[in-house]
Amino acid sequence: RTVLNFEERVDRKHLIMELDMPEAQIFVNGDMDALTRVVYNLVDNAVKFADEGTELSVSVWKENGKAYTCVQDRGVTIPRSELPLIFDRFHKSDRSRSKDRDGVGLGLYMVREIIAAHEQDIFVTSEDGVTAFTFTLELADA
Repeated sequence: RTVLNFEERVDRKHLIMELDMPEAQIFVNGDMDALTRVVYNLVDNAVKFADEGTELSVSVWKENGKAYTCVQDRGVTIPRSELPLIFDRFHKSDRSRSKDRDGVGLGLYMVREIIAAHEQDIFVTSEDGVTAFTFTLELADA
């Protein structure tokens, strides 16, 4: 549902939105409002930094007792030296993905804090114009 909030911006940038979700629902342990903020912030960044006319994808899958969510865009690569800093409070890159003129650099910090409060992990990769943020959540008992 969160991804639907971006339909107008996705259309304006002529992005191709790919959703890869399992047919059966995946239930996780967590605060739904906080996790919605995580997905919102990651998709917001992906739309903001994706090059016009490229693909933006959101994937969800289960593996090794966890649920994984990956938000991926195609645009400017984040320099390797910046990757360890992007989750820092108030960090805004001047060099990489410089289209980020809005905000104060709290979005990814909040994402990391929410995922950490759930005792889970978030990872980022950025190379060859593809940036992907992947986080884990504990599966709920069925």
